[in-house]
Amino acid sequence: MELGGISIKNIKLNTNSSARLIQICKIIAEYFKGSFGPKGLDKLLYDKFDNNILISSDGGTILEDLKEHIELKLAKFILTYGKNIYDRNGDGVKTFYILLSEMLSIFQKLTEQGISRGIILESLDKIKEQWIKFTQHSLLERSREKILKNERFLSSYFISLIYGKFSNSNTKHIADLAVKISCMLGNKPLAAWFDPKTFIQFQFLPGTFITESKILNGCIISKEPVNTTIIPGHSLLKPRILAVKMKLYLDPPDGSESGHQGYEYDIKFKNGQDHNDFTKYMEDRSIKIVNNLLKLKPDLIITHKGINRDIESLLNKNDVLLIRRVKTDEFENLTRVLEIEAIGSINDISDRNLGIAERLTYKKIGREKKITIELPKNKKRAIGTVLIGGSQWIVCKQVKRGLLKLIYAYINLLRMPKILYGGGNTELAFAQYLKKSLSSQNFRIKSNYKIIYCIQEILEGFYIIPSLLMENAGINSKKGLSILISKYINDVRNIGFNVINLQIEDMRHAHVYDNFSAKNHLYLTLFESLKQIVRIDKIINKKSISKKS
Repeated sequence: MELGGISIKNIKLNTNSSARLIQICKIIAEYFKGSFGPKGLDKLLYDKFDNNILISSDGGTILEDLKEHIELKLAKFILTYGKNIYDRNGDGVKTFYILLSEMLSIFQKLTEQGISRGIILESLDKIKEQWIKFTQHSLLERSREKILKNERFLSSYFISLIYGKFSNSNTKHIADLAVKISCMLGNKPLAAWFDPKTFIQFQFLPGTFITESKILNGCIISKEPVNTTIIPGHSLLKPRILAVKMKLYLDPPDGSESGHQGYEYDIKFKNGQDHNDFTKYMEDRSIKIVNNLLKLKPDLIITHKGINRDIESLLNKNDVLLIRRVKTDEFENLTRVLEIEAIGSINDISDRNLGIAERLTYKKIGREKKITIELPKNKKRAIGTVLIGGSQWIVCKQVKRGLLKLIYAYINLLRMPKILYGGGNTELAFAQYLKKSLSSQNFRIKSNYKIIYCIQEILEGFYIIPSLLMENAGINSKKGLSILISKYINDVRNIGFNVINLQIEDMRHAHVYDNFSAKNHLYLTLFESLKQIVRIDKIINKKSISKKS
């Protein structure tokens, strides 16, 4: 794997572990720098072994592909930091690696000047303490009630978080979709058990437009029905629905799962009477199962597992639509949306197993025909299915990533109703906060001059974020950074670089925000990972030792 013209494979094992780790971080950071910010460019990853090509500017997407193709263990170790950040927040990967590389480069210069690692570690602890104090005093706080009611704020907040990943019209549409989902979720994310990936079902519609993405008040079943002629005009009003999770077939003698069409049981009978008895038993059993199911007068039965031909034929004769072996996620989503219990025993069927929808349709959605089950308009206690449009499967996947990022941001905002301003304002403000702390007499008494010198050098590394935002947008970063610092010193505390109109302005008036919970987790992870890397003195090659011994 080559990044920025440098191959990670070329990094040799040697006793200078710090230099090697810093080199790996620099290679990864250089790869992310060009795609950083809304004006950053896409990256193309080419795998020469299987000819796979990935084009994306999403940090999480690039990270997954890098981890899959990089073989060097040390590089994979560094990539685990970013994976933890992305899994928790859905964002922040590029910012993390850019800051990690910048800080490690500063540490390298400090050690070359004779500063010990112990002093650097103490400096990091001091910076972490200052970050915690900074986040307690430098945030815009909002009440949960205002967050839930202010859709205009949510829209601005969401647009800020995904701006540049899609066209302006698509960005607005995705943000509006996330606002609708957030309003439907309400206070549910405050529950500890809440997980959006299991609570919300996504259905990709390749071959459509992103602006066709919408929330379906119901669910979709991808499996084709057994007999579509039962659906008059490809639509059923007020369908009565049962979901069966138990198997509706007889296990074969070898114990393996069966029930598929055309299966023949390999059973030897002593005489013709035994064969007739077995056939009669199977027919009676099928009739009993069907009669129990028909007590609730269903129009549609959906099974998670297989069903034998006798039951299938009897249901067909009674004009009951049947869909077999539905995917697990679609089956679970159906029971959640209809608020019903799946049938686990044929002898225990009651009204709690029956769901009544508004309409059932069998029509083409995207490129394929699918069953759509819609709920009554007044029943919106659960989120149904989010239909995601896109020209290709990979585009749909990117839209889903964007939506999940915004949903996670809403969850974080609801659990911790604090926000930061974007456009590099956080890094600028924190660097200035550190400068102010260093000048205080109390701080100087508690810290020796070497620690103060280290912090002065390290705080300069935070300026890389606003500088890169401006550089990737075609603005002179040195001149722009000096303007930012000057305005901040002159009490414009919310100053930042607005990538939408390429202006240096007050982020509060521009409605450019950043996710506090994600940024806080990113910085705490950054400080801990830096300390972990700095503490590494030597990486021992176990194979070399075993060979020598």
